[in-house]
Amino acid sequence: MRISIVVPAYNVERFLEKCIVSIVEQDHVALNEFEIIIVNDGSTDNSLAIAYELKTRYPDVIQVITQSNQGLSAARNRGMAEARGEYIWFIDSDDWIAENSMEILFNIIEKQSPEVIHFRAINSFGDKLITRGKPFKNAEQTFTGKQVIEQNLWTTCVPFYVFRRSFLLEHKLFFYNGIFHEDNEFTPRMLYYASKVCLVNDVLYYVYQNPNSITRSVNHKKSFDLITVAQSLFNFSNDINEKLMRQRFYQFISLNINNALYGTTSMDAVNRRLFEKKLRKNKELFKCLRHSHIGKYVFEGILFYLTSHYIIAYKLLNLLHRKCRERNVSSSKMISDIICLLH
Repeated sequence: MRISIVVPAYNVERFLEKCIVSIVEQDHVALNEFEIIIVNDGSTDNSLAIAYELKTRYPDVIQVITQSNQGLSAARNRGMAEARGEYIWFIDSDDWIAENSMEILFNIIEKQSPEVIHFRAINSFGDKLITRGKPFKNAEQTFTGKQVIEQNLWTTCVPFYVFRRSFLLEHKLFFYNGIFHEDNEFTPRMLYYASKVCLVNDVLYYVYQNPNSITRSVNHKKSFDLITVAQSLFNFSNDINEKLMRQRFYQFISLNINNALYGTTSMDAVNRRLFEKKLRKNKELFKCLRHSHIGKYVFEGILFYLTSHYIIAYKLLNLLHRKCRERNVSSSKMISDIICLLH
Protein backbone atom coordinates (compact mmCIF):
# COMPACT_ATOMS: atom_id res chain seq x y z
CA MET A 1 0.00 0.00 0.00
CA ARG A 2 1.41 3.37 -1.03
CA ILE A 3 -0.09 5.77 1.48
CA SER A 4 -2.07 5.90 4.71
CA ILE A 5 -4.18 9.02 5.20
CA VAL A 6 -4.92 9.84 8.83
CA VAL A 7 -7.95 12.09 9.40
CA PRO A 8 -8.55 13.12 13.04
CA ALA A 9 -12.20 14.08 13.54
CA TYR A 10 -13.68 16.10 16.38
CA ASN A 11 -17.15 17.64 15.98
CA VAL A 12 -16.82 18.12 12.22
CA GLU A 13 -20.19 16.80 11.04
CA ARG A 14 -20.45 19.68 8.52
CA PHE A 15 -17.09 18.99 6.87
CA LEU A 16 -16.10 15.33 7.20
CA GLU A 17 -17.88 13.97 4.14
CA LYS A 18 -16.39 16.60 1.79
CA CYS A 19 -12.93 15.85 3.16
CA ILE A 20 -13.22 12.08 2.74
CA VAL A 21 -14.87 12.21 -0.69
CA SER A 22 -12.06 14.47 -1.96
CA ILE A 23 -9.62 11.71 -0.99
CA VAL A 24 -11.58 8.74 -2.31
CA GLU A 25 -12.56 10.25 -5.65
CA GLN A 26 -9.04 10.88 -6.93
CA ASP A 27 -8.18 10.82 -10.62
CA HIS A 28 -6.16 7.86 -11.97
CA VAL A 29 -5.61 6.23 -8.56
CA ALA A 30 -6.79 2.73 -7.62
CA LEU A 31 -8.54 2.37 -4.26
CA ASN A 32 -6.16 -0.39 -3.19
CA GLU A 33 -3.22 2.02 -3.31
CA PHE A 34 -4.26 3.92 -0.18
CA GLU A 35 -6.21 3.67 3.05
CA ILE A 36 -8.06 6.28 5.10
CA ILE A 37 -7.95 6.08 8.89
CA ILE A 38 -10.60 8.28 10.52
CA VAL A 39 -9.79 8.79 14.20
CA ASN A 40 -12.91 10.00 15.99
CA ASP A 41 -11.55 11.94 18.96
CA GLY A 42 -14.57 11.86 21.26
CA SER A 43 -16.93 13.84 19.04
CA THR A 44 -20.24 14.86 20.62
CA ASP A 45 -22.01 15.63 17.34
CA ASN A 46 -22.78 13.26 14.43
CA SER A 47 -19.17 12.93 13.24
CA LEU A 48 -18.86 9.29 14.30
CA ALA A 49 -22.12 8.31 12.59
CA ILE A 50 -20.99 10.05 9.40
CA ALA A 51 -17.63 8.27 9.59
CA TYR A 52 -19.34 4.87 9.80
CA GLU A 53 -21.69 5.78 6.94
CA LEU A 54 -18.64 6.64 4.83
CA LYS A 55 -17.02 3.35 5.83
CA THR A 56 -20.15 1.54 4.63
CA ARG A 57 -19.88 3.42 1.33
CA TYR A 58 -16.16 2.65 0.94
CA PRO A 59 -15.56 -0.48 3.06
CA ASP A 60 -12.24 -1.47 1.50
CA VAL A 61 -10.68 1.97 1.98
CA ILE A 62 -11.85 3.41 5.29
CA GLN A 63 -11.04 2.33 8.81
CA VAL A 64 -12.78 4.08 11.73
CA ILE A 65 -11.17 4.30 15.14
CA THR A 66 -12.86 6.00 18.08
CA GLN A 67 -11.38 7.17 21.36
CA SER A 68 -12.19 9.55 24.20
CA ASN A 69 -11.32 13.16 23.52
CA GLN A 70 -7.54 13.48 23.85
CA GLY A 71 -6.68 16.19 21.34
CA LEU A 72 -5.24 16.37 17.84
CA SER A 73 -1.78 15.05 18.74
CA ALA A 74 -3.14 11.90 20.35
CA ALA A 75 -5.47 11.30 17.40
CA ARG A 76 -2.61 11.65 14.92
CA ASN A 77 -0.37 9.39 16.99
CA ARG A 78 -3.13 6.76 17.15
CA GLY A 79 -3.59 6.92 13.39
CA MET A 80 0.15 6.60 12.86
CA ALA A 81 0.20 3.48 15.04
CA GLU A 82 -2.56 1.88 12.94
CA ALA A 83 -1.16 2.91 9.53
CA ARG A 84 0.09 0.29 7.07
CA GLY A 85 1.12 2.45 4.12
CA GLU A 86 4.65 3.21 2.99
CA TYR A 87 3.85 6.91 3.44
CA ILE A 88 1.57 8.87 5.80
CA TRP A 89 -0.44 12.02 5.14
CA PHE A 90 -2.18 13.77 8.05
CA ILE A 91 -5.24 15.64 6.76
CA ASP A 92 -7.44 17.90 8.89
CA SER A 93 -11.08 16.90 8.70
CA ASP A 94 -12.44 20.35 7.77
CA ASP A 95 -10.07 20.62 4.78
CA TRP A 96 -9.88 18.78 1.45
CA ILE A 97 -7.34 17.86 -1.23
CA ALA A 98 -6.99 18.59 -4.94
CA GLU A 99 -8.33 16.13 -7.51
CA ASN A 100 -4.90 15.10 -8.81
CA SER A 101 -3.03 15.14 -5.49
CA MET A 102 -2.46 11.40 -5.17
CA GLU A 103 -1.26 11.00 -8.76
CA ILE A 104 1.33 13.76 -8.25
CA LEU A 105 2.47 12.26 -4.93
CA PHE A 106 2.73 8.74 -6.34
CA ASN A 107 4.84 9.95 -9.27
CA ILE A 108 7.25 11.66 -6.85
CA ILE A 109 7.42 8.58 -4.63
CA GLU A 110 8.09 6.37 -7.66
CA LYS A 111 10.86 8.58 -9.06
CA GLN A 112 12.47 10.06 -5.93
CA SER A 113 11.52 7.89 -2.92
CA PRO A 114 11.98 10.85 -0.53
CA GLU A 115 11.55 10.81 3.21
CA VAL A 116 9.42 13.95 3.07
CA ILE A 117 7.33 15.69 0.39
CA HIS A 118 6.39 19.33 1.00
CA PHE A 119 3.79 20.98 -1.22
CA ARG A 120 1.73 24.15 -1.46
CA ALA A 121 -1.78 24.95 -0.27
CA ILE A 122 -4.67 27.35 -0.77
CA ASN A 123 -6.76 29.13 1.87
CA SER A 124 -10.48 28.93 1.21
CA PHE A 125 -12.64 31.83 2.41
CA GLY A 126 -15.92 30.64 0.94
CA ASP A 127 -15.71 31.44 -2.78
CA LYS A 128 -12.43 33.32 -2.34
CA LEU A 129 -9.26 31.24 -2.77
CA ILE A 130 -5.83 32.59 -1.84
CA THR A 131 -2.64 30.63 -2.47
CA ARG A 132 -0.40 30.48 0.57
CA GLY A 133 3.20 31.63 0.36
CA LYS A 134 5.52 32.00 -2.60
CA PRO A 135 6.56 29.26 -5.05
CA PHE A 136 9.56 27.20 -3.98
CA LYS A 137 12.81 28.04 -5.73
CA ASN A 138 14.62 25.14 -7.41
CA ALA A 139 11.70 22.84 -6.66
CA GLU A 140 13.08 20.33 -9.19
CA GLN A 141 15.98 19.66 -6.81
CA THR A 142 15.95 17.59 -3.65
CA PHE A 143 17.04 19.07 -0.33
CA THR A 144 17.97 17.94 3.12
CA GLY A 145 15.60 19.06 5.84
CA LYS A 146 18.37 21.23 7.29
CA GLN A 147 18.71 23.04 3.95
CA VAL A 148 14.95 23.58 3.92
CA ILE A 149 15.17 25.20 7.38
CA GLU A 150 18.29 27.23 6.58
CA GLN A 151 16.77 28.61 3.37
CA ASN A 152 13.38 29.20 5.03
CA LEU A 153 11.53 26.99 2.55
CA TRP A 154 9.18 25.51 5.11
CA THR A 155 5.95 26.02 6.98
CA THR A 156 4.96 24.41 10.26
CA CYS A 157 1.61 23.08 8.93
CA VAL A 158 1.85 19.29 9.06
CA PRO A 159 -0.95 18.62 6.49
CA PHE A 160 1.28 20.26 3.86
CA TYR A 161 3.71 17.34 4.10
CA VAL A 162 3.71 13.63 3.33
CA PHE A 163 6.14 11.44 5.29
CA ARG A 164 7.70 8.06 4.74
CA ARG A 165 6.34 6.05 7.66
CA SER A 166 9.61 4.25 8.41
CA PHE A 167 11.34 7.66 8.66
CA LEU A 168 8.91 8.84 11.34
CA LEU A 169 9.24 5.61 13.30
CA GLU A 170 13.04 5.45 13.02
CA HIS A 171 13.43 8.90 14.59
CA LYS A 172 10.52 8.48 17.03
CA LEU A 173 8.76 11.48 15.51
CA PHE A 174 5.47 11.59 17.36
CA PHE A 175 3.25 14.54 18.25
CA TYR A 176 3.46 16.17 21.68
CA ASN A 177 0.26 15.23 23.49
CA GLY A 178 -2.06 17.67 25.19
CA ILE A 179 -0.97 20.97 23.64
CA PHE A 180 -2.07 23.44 21.02
CA HIS A 181 0.50 24.37 18.34
CA GLU A 182 1.70 20.77 18.12
CA ASP A 183 2.86 21.41 14.54
CA ASN A 184 5.30 24.08 15.78
CA GLU A 185 6.92 21.50 18.03
CA PHE A 186 6.89 18.64 15.51
CA THR A 187 7.88 20.12 12.14
CA PRO A 188 11.35 21.60 12.88
CA ARG A 189 12.40 18.37 14.64
CA MET A 190 11.13 16.36 11.69
CA LEU A 191 12.98 18.47 9.13
CA TYR A 192 16.21 18.34 11.14
CA TYR A 193 16.33 14.56 10.68
CA ALA A 194 15.20 14.43 7.04
CA SER A 195 17.95 13.58 4.57
CA LYS A 196 15.81 13.86 1.42
CA VAL A 197 12.96 16.36 0.98
CA CYS A 198 11.09 17.04 -2.26
CA LEU A 199 9.50 20.47 -2.65
CA VAL A 200 6.44 20.60 -4.90
CA ASN A 201 4.97 23.79 -6.35
CA ASP A 202 1.66 22.11 -7.15
CA VAL A 203 -1.22 23.06 -4.85
CA LEU A 204 -2.40 19.79 -3.33
CA TYR A 205 -4.27 20.98 -0.24
CA TYR A 206 -7.18 23.32 0.51
CA VAL A 207 -7.47 24.89 3.95
CA TYR A 208 -10.97 25.85 5.00
CA GLN A 209 -10.68 29.02 7.05
CA ASN A 210 -13.16 27.94 9.70
CA PRO A 211 -13.63 30.83 12.17
CA ASN A 212 -14.75 28.34 14.83
CA SER A 213 -11.77 25.99 14.58
CA ILE A 214 -9.47 25.55 17.57
CA THR A 215 -6.56 27.07 15.64
CA ARG A 216 -8.40 30.37 15.16
CA SER A 217 -10.23 30.72 18.46
CA VAL A 218 -8.98 32.69 21.45
CA ASN A 219 -7.77 30.39 24.21
CA HIS A 220 -5.34 31.44 26.94
CA LYS A 221 -3.90 27.92 27.03
CA LYS A 222 -2.30 28.60 23.64
CA SER A 223 0.18 31.07 25.13
CA PHE A 224 1.16 28.62 27.87
CA ASP A 225 1.51 25.82 25.30
CA LEU A 226 3.74 27.98 23.09
CA ILE A 227 6.18 28.20 26.00
CA THR A 228 5.99 24.41 26.31
CA VAL A 229 6.79 24.20 22.57
CA ALA A 230 9.69 26.64 22.98
CA GLN A 231 11.11 24.65 25.89
CA SER A 232 10.83 21.36 24.01
CA LEU A 233 12.62 22.80 20.96
CA PHE A 234 15.26 24.41 23.19
CA ASN A 235 15.99 21.03 24.78
CA PHE A 236 16.22 19.53 21.30
CA SER A 237 18.55 22.31 20.08
CA ASN A 238 21.04 21.55 22.86
CA ASP A 239 22.21 18.57 20.80
CA ILE A 240 22.61 20.60 17.59
CA ASN A 241 26.27 21.29 16.80
CA GLU A 242 25.87 23.22 13.53
CA LYS A 243 26.05 26.93 14.36
CA LEU A 244 23.66 28.15 11.65
CA MET A 245 21.13 25.42 12.37
CA ARG A 246 21.12 26.17 16.08
CA GLN A 247 20.64 29.86 15.28
CA ARG A 248 17.63 29.02 13.08
CA PHE A 249 16.14 27.02 15.95
CA TYR A 250 16.77 29.94 18.33
CA GLN A 251 14.98 32.27 15.92
CA PHE A 252 11.97 29.97 15.67
CA ILE A 253 11.90 29.51 19.44
CA SER A 254 12.00 33.30 19.82
CA LEU A 255 9.06 33.61 17.43
CA ASN A 256 7.06 31.18 19.57
CA ILE A 257 7.91 33.16 22.72
CA ASN A 258 6.75 36.37 21.02
CA ASN A 259 3.52 34.76 19.83
CA ALA A 260 2.93 33.56 23.38
CA LEU A 261 3.48 37.08 24.71
CA TYR A 262 1.12 38.50 22.10
CA GLY A 263 -1.56 36.16 23.42
CA THR A 264 -1.28 37.68 26.89
CA THR A 265 -2.92 40.90 25.62
CA SER A 266 -6.34 39.25 26.03
CA MET A 267 -5.58 37.63 29.41
CA ASP A 268 -6.93 38.71 32.78
CA ALA A 269 -4.56 39.60 35.62
CA VAL A 270 -4.61 36.10 37.12
CA ASN A 271 -3.60 34.39 33.88
CA ARG A 272 -0.94 37.01 33.18
CA ARG A 273 0.65 36.29 36.56
CA LEU A 274 0.52 32.55 35.90
CA PHE A 275 2.05 33.07 32.46
CA GLU A 276 4.94 35.16 33.83
CA LYS A 277 5.48 32.50 36.49
CA LYS A 278 5.80 29.84 33.78
CA LEU A 279 8.15 32.00 31.75
CA ARG A 280 10.22 32.68 34.88
CA LYS A 281 10.59 28.92 35.38
CA ASN A 282 11.91 28.67 31.81
CA LYS A 283 14.34 31.60 31.89
CA GLU A 284 16.90 29.57 29.97
CA LEU A 285 14.78 30.31 26.90
CA PHE A 286 16.02 33.90 27.00
CA LYS A 287 19.31 32.56 25.67
CA CYS A 288 17.47 31.91 22.40
CA LEU A 289 16.35 35.53 22.25
CA ARG A 290 19.81 36.91 22.95
CA HIS A 291 21.52 34.64 20.40
CA SER A 292 18.90 34.81 17.65
CA HIS A 293 20.78 37.53 15.67
CA ILE A 294 17.47 39.38 15.25
CA GLY A 295 17.57 42.85 16.85
CA LYS A 296 14.08 42.82 18.40
CA TYR A 297 14.59 39.40 19.95
CA VAL A 298 18.09 40.25 21.19
CA PHE A 299 16.76 43.36 22.93
CA GLU A 300 13.93 41.34 24.48
CA GLY A 301 16.45 38.84 25.80
CA ILE A 302 18.41 41.65 27.48
CA LEU A 303 15.26 43.27 28.90
CA PHE A 304 13.98 39.97 30.25
CA TYR A 305 17.35 39.39 31.91
CA LEU A 306 17.04 42.77 33.67
CA THR A 307 13.40 42.47 34.76
CA SER A 308 10.88 39.79 35.62
CA HIS A 309 7.97 41.92 34.31
CA TYR A 310 8.09 40.27 30.91
CA ILE A 311 4.68 41.34 29.64
CA ILE A 312 5.32 45.00 30.47
CA ALA A 313 8.75 44.82 28.81
CA TYR A 314 7.19 43.22 25.73
CA LYS A 315 4.53 45.94 25.54
CA LEU A 316 7.12 48.71 25.93
CA LEU A 317 9.24 47.25 23.14
CA ASN A 318 6.26 47.06 20.82
CA LEU A 319 5.40 50.64 21.71
CA LEU A 320 8.96 51.58 20.73
CA HIS A 321 8.49 49.87 17.35
CA ARG A 322 5.23 51.71 16.76
CA LYS A 323 6.74 55.10 17.65
CA CYS A 324 9.68 54.44 15.34
CA ARG A 325 7.32 53.66 12.46
CA GLU A 326 5.35 56.84 13.14
CA ARG A 327 8.57 58.89 13.02
CA ASN A 328 10.00 56.95 10.10
CA VAL A 329 12.97 55.87 12.21
CA SER A 330 14.56 52.45 11.94
CA SER A 331 13.58 50.55 15.08
CA SER A 332 16.31 47.98 14.46
CA LYS A 333 18.92 50.79 14.34
CA MET A 334 17.56 52.30 17.55
CA ILE A 335 17.54 48.90 19.28
CA SER A 336 21.10 48.25 18.07
CA ASP A 337 22.22 51.59 19.56
CA ILE A 338 20.52 50.81 22.86
CA ILE A 339 22.14 47.35 22.96
CA CYS A 340 25.56 48.93 22.40
CA LEU A 341 24.93 51.33 25.30
CA LEU A 342 23.84 48.48 27.57
CA HIS A 343 27.03 46.58 26.75
